Amino acid sequence: MTTFSAQQLLDQFHEIGILLLFEPNLDQKSRFAHLILIKQKLRNLKHLIKQEKDTIKARWNARNPLQQQEQRLELKPYLLLETLLSQASVDIAALELASKATTSLPNPPEYGTIIWGDHSRLVDEFEIVNQSSLEQRRANENYERARRAELLQQEQAEEEQSRAQREYRRLKQAEQFKQQQAEEERQRLQRRADFDQARADTELAKLNPGMFRPKAILIENRQQAIRRNLEHARKLIDRHQYAEATTYLLLIDHPKAREWLSKLDALDKSQFESPQETRSPRVNIRLKLKIARESALIKYLSKTLILLFWGTILVISLLVITFSFVGGTTCSDGWRSSSHGSGTCSHHGGIR
Repeated sequence: MTTFSAQQLLDQFHEIGILLLFEPNLDQKSRFAHLILIKQKLRNLKHLIKQEKDTIKARWNARNPLQQQEQRLELKPYLLLETLLSQASVDIAALELASKATTSLPNPPEYGTIIWGDHSRLVDEFEIVNQSSLEQRRANENYERARRAELLQQEQAEEEQSRAQREYRRLKQAEQFKQQQAEEERQRLQRRADFDQARADTELAKLNPGMFRPKAILIENRQQAIRRNLEHARKLIDRHQYAEATTYLLLIDHPKAREWLSKLDALDKSQFESPQETRSPRVNIRLKLKIARESALIKYLSKTLILLFWGTILVISLLVITFSFVGGTTCSDGWRSSSHGSGTCSHHGGIR
């Protein structure tokens, strides 16, 4: 531990009374006596400063960089005191020369009373200042501290705003990703629905190929199929086959198909409607599709019944022909008679 702090040694320096030598009313003899006494006190003070420096150097290891830094900070106030003593010695020498030359005395010097700087603040700059300068420095330091706090608060606000923007962008990207997934799922379901619809249309076309010609079996490219189906519907309209065109357009899920359906509803449907049927507003699409499918089923059943009828007649004819060749009696002229016993073949020359 040091015996005297730097501030205590500075107080001892001011107690020496150097400024008393610069009093203009002091006589020459008294000034000379004070001069000798002050020089002796300055030498003693310089010796004390040297002792404090040696104590500090012995406490720290100068070979260690960290301890060397601490040693330099602790020695800084005492080096300032040595500089102050050197300046005081110069001022006293100038005063002594002016006294011997009987010229006007120099102006009294101003020496600071406070050592500004301490180890706790880790300030590398130490200064010796007076009270007014110290207050000004403290005010400046408070202002700088407040300014740094304000800048820190602004940086924190900017960082918080930047963090909020990053979070907003992250949430927006997550939302866009969810929308993209939902859109992909919707497209997948739409493709599946198109596939099922194409398969259902294929089965319906098999029941009545004439009504839905030509139908796509399995739609692999929906846009191409829609264009192809619209082209066929347009050809039906050009041939004034409005009923088939309407039924065909009901199976196409496209704005153009709905537009053509609305135009077909506005046309005169006398070609495929009864004279008593009045013009009615457009019916539901599902109802029309149901009617079309039922009509196709009825036509299919009608054709089946007709085939069964003619098939039955053909079977009966074959049975009759077969029976005529297998059973009965052969007459002399080759006639086949179904009779047996007496009188058989009486009109054909008898039995062969």
